[in-house]
Amino acid sequence: MVIRSPNSHQGAKKQLVKALHGTLYPAEDPEPGEEEEVDKIVCKHRPGILRLCMRRQPQIHSTSKKRWDDFVAKVQFYGVLKKAMKPPMTLDRVEFSIALFKALPTLFPSPAAPPKKLGHASEALIHVLQPTEDPTVYLQKRSLSSPILLVDDSNCLVAIGTTPITTFAKQDLHEGLLYLMAYYYTIHLTYPKCVATILSVIQTEILKDTIHDRDATASYKKAMAEWKAFIGE
Repeated sequence: MVIRSPNSHQGAKKQLVKALHGTLYPAEDPEPGEEEEVDKIVCKHRPGILRLCMRRQPQIHSTSKKRWDDFVAKVQFYGVLKKAMKPPMTLDRVEFSIALFKALPTLFPSPAAPPKKLGHASEALIHVLQPTEDPTVYLQKRSLSSPILLVDDSNCLVAIGTTPITTFAKQDLHEGLLYLMAYYYTIHLTYPKCVATILSVIQTEILKDTIHDRDATASYKKAMAEWKAFIGE
């Protein structure tokens, strides 16, 4: 199934509506029952979400791309050491990015298990569509409302909840997690517990947005201590 540019699709979750409402209408509170109109709100404001994110994204991208590239250059060896990744010599750029994104939640683990229907924690970040798999059906069945990258044979798609937001070229997949972080920041979404550690690492190490010590989880502190020891800091 080919990913196509999104128009309007059904649904998302209550958290997304609250976050959207707070971002688009910061001076207002949601009306009673408004959370039940998730699909209408998300579809109606998809262009607004995209505009907000595109204004935010260049800032995140321009200040963080080099740090991300440096991080990737080191973390691939960390992945091999931890036996979470194979040596990347035989992989092209897209294949390597997929392998890396799937390994990151293992390299920087969170104590919370992913929802059973989700499978591996990496499915909170990225899903590679099978040739016969419909992205709309996949999103409707997905048990999380957080931003996700969907990848098929030709394109990549960013979706939030069950709503496709934008597509981008597969050749740019290596920066896909920066795109996801742009949406987390734009809409002020909470990280899913099963990938909270790796997203917190990206927040602090790539975006240089500090987490207060009292808010840092034990799993984040442990993962960062092991990572810093590996890179000699």
